[in-house]
Amino acid sequence: MNSTPSVGTRPATFLSLPPVVRHQIYCDAGLIHDSDIDFNRRVNTTYWPPSADFQISYNLLLTCRTVYTETSYIIYSTNRFFIRYSDAQSLEALRNLTADSVALLTQLTVHLNVTSCEKGQECCEVCRGKSSYCLKHDKPLGLSSKTILSEWQTTARYITAHIKQSHLSLHFVCDVNELKVAMYVVEPLRNTPTLAECSIRLARQPGPLLRDVAQEVATRAMGYQDRWNHVGSAFRFFDLPQELRLKILGYTDLVTPLCEVEWNPESNFYLHYSTWRCGGPSIGGFPECSPDLHRACQFRNCWQYEPSNVGCFCRRYHAAFSSKCRCWSPPTSLFLVCKQLSVDAQAVFFARNRFIIVPSGGCTHPAKSTPTRLEVSIFLRDVVPSNALHFLKFLEVVFPPFYDDYLCPHEPAYQDWLQTIEYVRERLDLPMLTLRIYMADYILHGELVADFRSTMTKEQGMAILKMYARTLGPLSKLREKGLSRFFADLAYPFAHTRFGLRNPTSVLERSTELRQRIERLVMGDDYDGTLLETKELGNSQWLEESLRDYMSS
Repeated sequence: MNSTPSVGTRPATFLSLPPVVRHQIYCDAGLIHDSDIDFNRRVNTTYWPPSADFQISYNLLLTCRTVYTETSYIIYSTNRFFIRYSDAQSLEALRNLTADSVALLTQLTVHLNVTSCEKGQECCEVCRGKSSYCLKHDKPLGLSSKTILSEWQTTARYITAHIKQSHLSLHFVCDVNELKVAMYVVEPLRNTPTLAECSIRLARQPGPLLRDVAQEVATRAMGYQDRWNHVGSAFRFFDLPQELRLKILGYTDLVTPLCEVEWNPESNFYLHYSTWRCGGPSIGGFPECSPDLHRACQFRNCWQYEPSNVGCFCRRYHAAFSSKCRCWSPPTSLFLVCKQLSVDAQAVFFARNRFIIVPSGGCTHPAKSTPTRLEVSIFLRDVVPSNALHFLKFLEVVFPPFYDDYLCPHEPAYQDWLQTIEYVRERLDLPMLTLRIYMADYILHGELVADFRSTMTKEQGMAILKMYARTLGPLSKLREKGLSRFFADLAYPFAHTRFGLRNPTSVLERSTELRQRIERLVMGDDYDGTLLETKELGNSQWLEESLRDYMSS
């Protein structure tokens, strides 16, 4: 039988294969795809030679026009590109891209000026070791940096002129020293075609003015402004009954993910999570993430879900905006709109969250001396508006571990504490309030117990017990006004002594007796706090973290 091909039949070639098959062959052959590409390293080939994958990709691009077109599409549309300014012409690699290549980009990160290491990245770990590596960070950008500003303007105009509509996700970092510089560096982004995603960071430290600029430009770049302009007339929120307004506000950041807020004078209102990272409630690597708390993990540490070279755009840490950041920060703006909204916001914020007042130096670090004022006094008299105190439903006050004595009667802080109790007894809604006091213990951190606890004398221990009674006894005035839920958790002074370590059962019994004695000192002889405790009371996040550290040491 004659097997000679008939006249006019063309032999099968690579280009006769279906496009989807050719694309798979490109990837199997080594074409770089779905990867991070650093333009800085690719340009400076004497410092960082191209890998085998880059060489294969380069060879494929030179094959023919059809292969060039198809491989270019894969390279520029599936990879994540990163570039950082270091010196003049650093951004040239972006300007060298063809207009067609720019149109194919789907993910681009530009670090124009970065003044800090990023959360969770290796640099942060290096910083803890006080390495000189962090000296390489930039200083905040000012108007005097004309070279970098000029090159950025030129590069940005070129890129924005060729971006494909709703195709590119742009991450832009430029830490500046003033608002005028911020307005200048984001100006090219105001005229960009609609972006699929836009994250902008303008300063290392949080700041409302720069954050608002980042948010306004990023949302406009994503087309949010145009959508809002077509909504029509504004919704008259205050025409709703107050009950509905409070219900709606309950779905804002006024209610935190764990319904728990910590406060101290240095950090103001903030959230505390007992676990730093989260790998899921049943995913390996971070098994300590409790399934009960995992629902809240989506509202924290947004940076840990981004590739390491993208950077941090978390509004909690920086003057930045990212639509992916849902990390909680105090919803200050809701208190500033108008008087009526401020009242509604206070009602939701203070009633729906548990408030934990913690020492400025940390809950488990011994206090070297009594402060001028206790944190709780500052919170109740200076931070919470007097007309909002009655909204508080749960208040936990943490006292730090201390040496022989603390908060003596002659000290100003003690007198201020007594005045605070008098101040709030007429303003708190005491029948609806749960008050919990923690006299925190020294927690092991992989080291020996501090001498002041391991060598505790009888006299020193009795001084601590007297402090408990002297400090908490005056709270009985709150019971007279209706306080019905009071809990005291008190560090037993002799728990870390030789006696305590040899007799853990006895320590537990005496700790329970101490708690009952103090609670009844405040609430009366018939009070039994154990009958009122519920599962919802639970441990606060600072205590969960401390207990985990103690168990692992």
